[in-house]
Amino acid sequence: MPGLDDLQKDPVAALSKGFGWFTTTVGKTAKSVNEGWVQPTAAKVFTSFPLRRLFLPLELFLHRLKKTNAPSPSSSPKQT
Repeated sequence: MPGLDDLQKDPVAALSKGFGWFTTTVGKTAKSVNEGWVQPTAAKVFTSFPLRRLFLPLELFLHRLKKTNAPSPSSSPKQT
């Protein structure tokens, strides 16, 4: 992390150095949060709930949508 002297001597270099430090710190923090909390929690959720239960409401919705959009037999064109 750049100090006050660095900022006074060369502000652009100090800001670049500070930004590099910031992005490195954020990246390391995001990686540790992902590995320590997000991935284990996602694994627990997907092992405790069958995927079918998660997608069942979507399946029902799509089935109903398909039934309502199906053409009726009386509206189909007649073959001659």
